[in-house]
Order: sequence, then structure tokens, then C-alpha cells
Amino acid sequence: MSIRKIFIFSLLFSLLFNFFFYYFFESKKALGQGAYCQPLPYLNFGEPWPGSGHLVMTSSTPNVLIKYSGSGLITGTGSSGQVAFWTGSVSIGGNNNLFWDNTNKRLGISTTTPQTSLHVVGNVTADAFLGTINAANVSSGQFGANTGGGNYYFMGNVGIGTTSPAAKLHIFESSYPDGLIIDSRGWPIRRFIQRGGIIVEAFSSYDPNPFYSFKDKIMRVAKPTIDFSNFNPWGKADQWSLRVYGCIYIPTPGSYTFYLTTDDGARFWLNWNLLVDKWIDQGLTTYTVSYSFSSPGWHYIRIDHYENVGGERLLLEWSGPGISRSIISSYYLGICWPDAF
Repeated sequence: MSIRKIFIFSLLFSLLFNFFFYYFFESKKALGQGAYCQPLPYLNFGEPWPGSGHLVMTSSTPNVLIKYSGSGLITGTGSSGQVAFWTGSVSIGGNNNLFWDNTNKRLGISTTTPQTSLHVVGNVTADAFLGTINAANVSSGQFGANTGGGNYYFMGNVGIGTTSPAAKLHIFESSYPDGLIIDSRGWPIRRFIQRGGIIVEAFSSYDPNPFYSFKDKIMRVAKPTIDFSNFNPWGKADQWSLRVYGCIYIPTPGSYTFYLTTDDGARFWLNWNLLVDKWIDQGLTTYTVSYSFSSPGWHYIRIDHYENVGGERLLLEWSGPGISRSIISSYYLGICWPDAF
């Protein structure tokens, strides 16, 4: 054999030897930056994967996953954005009641369009809650709690027993409609308003000077409206006086007109502003005045009235935004505690 043939034969033998050595006996081989493959033990060339699971080749580039075919695989269905959950020992499922907005990193419960980091549609029950709810992110009818001492913050009026509260705290009692309202806007603390009428106090005498009237109180009652004809307190027909006072509810800001009809004298205040001052003997007379309210809510009202001799009448009507001229109903009158007058 020539030297050239010996060289070629030695070269081929070396190549074949290196190929079989590195293929079957090399323990690991670099595949790229940060990647390697660990050969499987007890597997001969071409054998299928004998067990359950996956063979994962990790790399700094996207992972390579080699999945075998066979029984025992995890199965399930779902759609984009759904949060997966176990439906069995080897099965998963998805439901839009649990939804993940990966773009904005928001979790929705019973909504597929969460507006905050956690957006729950429906009722929430918490046996214990330690956290903070941002009141700016709650919607109408909801409230947030501050964990710093158990303080509560509300965005609007709060109703107990009613879905249409008329003040900061409105408690509705079925035995007495609109039974109690607490309203602190612009007033001293602990101002209570019992909707449904107004206080009337009667005195057994009067004086031509109103500052000397209202002596010898003989009765104190609640009346649903300011609409009296021949009031005659305790059967006294003449020469007596009344003081009517409480609160009036203004449902809509704007200008209101009040119609005060009296026989004999009367003085009329709104929020301590004297609007009618006719403390004189007179027949049936109606005085018309206007008053502008910048915001809805409760406002103080007071009427002083006296009867000298003859007929007697006291009536208060109003008109305003959405209200035609009418007697002020008990719904818009309230008894204020403590008394302001």
C-alpha cells in the first residue's frame, strides 16, 4: 500500500472515530452562549422518551422546549387574557370572570375591561381588610376605607335604608318616611334634621313691639305644613302669637319665590335674613319675596306671627326650579336639633 493511501485511510478513520466518540460518549456540548444540552441517561440512539414531562434546553435566547408525545399531558382550553385555573388533576381552564390585561397590568374580576390594578364588578366580602382604597377610583354608591385609625371617606351622600340620600347621612326608617337626616355642611356638628314637618310654638299674648312678644308659652307642636286658619291655641281665639321654625330643603340651586299670606302680623326669615317685616294689624295679605340659593341642602327658616282680633291666617307657599306655586310640603320641611331659635 502506498503512503498516500495510508494517509487517506488514517484521515478517514480519525474522522469517523471522532464523530462516534463525540456523539455517544461526550457528556455535554456547548450549543451557544449560556446554553448546553445534557444527554438523557440510558437512552440509545433513536429511542423514544420513556417517561412523562418535557425536556427543556435553557438558553439566554428564548427557551427551547422539546415536548414528547404520549399519555398524561396537561390539557385545557381558554382564550387570550383569561386567567388559567385548575379544573382537574391534569387539566386547566379559563373564564372571563378572571381576566388579565397584560398591556396595562390590571386584573379584572367579572369584567374583561379592568380600569384599575384590581377591578371588581359585583359585591365584595372581606372577613378582614388591611389596605387602602383610593376614593378617587370608586364609583357611585361605593366608599373607601383608610386603615389609619378606621376613618371612612365618602364621595357623596350616604343612605341607610334609602338609595336616594338627601344629605351627607340620610337614615330612612320604614315606620316614619325620611325619619332622620344628619347634615354638617356649614353648620355646627351634631345638627340633626327630622324630615316631615316643622315646630310651632304658641304663646298666650302678643305685643305691638315684636321684641316684647312671645311670653307665656302655652303649647309646642309639630305641624306638617305652614298652613293655618284660626289656629286658636288651646281654644284662645284672639291676642296670641306663634313662632314657627325649623329647616327647609332646597332640592336645586337657583332663585325661589316665597308667598307669605298672613292675618294679622308676620315676620319671615331665611338663613337669618329677614325677608318680610309686617308686624302690624292687617286683613288677609300676601307678601311675595325672592331668595337665591347657591347649593342644594337644608336651610334655616323662621316665621313669627300674631293674631289680634277677627280672622286669622298663616300660609307659606313657594315656586322655583321645576316647582310651580304650591304649599311647601312636609317632604321639604324638617325639625332641626338642636333648635336654632
